[in-house]
Amino acid sequence: MARKKEHMMSIEYWVVTLHSPDYPQERVANVKQLQAAIPPLRIFGGTNKDHWDDDGPGGARGVLRTLRTSGVAFNWTASRGQFAWWATYLRFLHYFHEQNHTNFAILLQDDAVVPEGFEHEMQQKVEHLSLDQLKQNHALGYAETGLLTLKTAVPSVIKTICSKTIDMPTDWFHNKQNNDLTDEEDMSHTITKDEVISSHSGLGGAREHVQIERPKTSQLASQFTPRSSEEQENSESTGHWFCK
Repeated sequence: MARKKEHMMSIEYWVVTLHSPDYPQERVANVKQLQAAIPPLRIFGGTNKDHWDDDGPGGARGVLRTLRTSGVAFNWTASRGQFAWWATYLRFLHYFHEQNHTNFAILLQDDAVVPEGFEHEMQQKVEHLSLDQLKQNHALGYAETGLLTLKTAVPSVIKTICSKTIDMPTDWFHNKQNNDLTDEEDMSHTITKDEVISSHSGLGGAREHVQIERPKTSQLASQFTPRSSEEQENSESTGHWFCK
């Protein structure tokens, strides 16, 4: 029983980085510090804002292609960096929902600073989540510097994203005032952001207006209900990898 509980409460730790020769050295150094503080930390390759219209090296999709093929609707003017973070976040949610078999994942940005004993603190947190708290993600730092993602919460998060038109940053979209998808109780004291790193190379870049219409498919609202094989084929034929 103890072994089963340990498996159910296991947490995967991820940090978003970019595979780029221009990746700022201060961010490289901070990621190494995070790896030293959290030995099981894994790398999740972010979508690079510098690859806006074109794809990146190794076949990585650029920002616009990632968003346009996701099936998520956008009507928003923002920096390329903010759109790139939306693309990265959608990709991580999709991966965690479709391919990952753990119940909890913590996603860190590469300018995050974690306190001593962070792993132990997070283990204690997930072991004491109430039934209501299992229905939401949990912000561990401002502007999603750190985010605790729950397998039990992801379906409702995806369903909400796919039913809306995005016109704001990810953390605003998820907060209580807007869609109440993320509990923000701990975000002011769990993880902090290295403000020097963030100010030197944050989510900036040229401002763009992105308008992507919501796909006209009856399958969008029913993606979490059983579907016939014919319905699945119709959904897959749209080519949308996030809102299927």
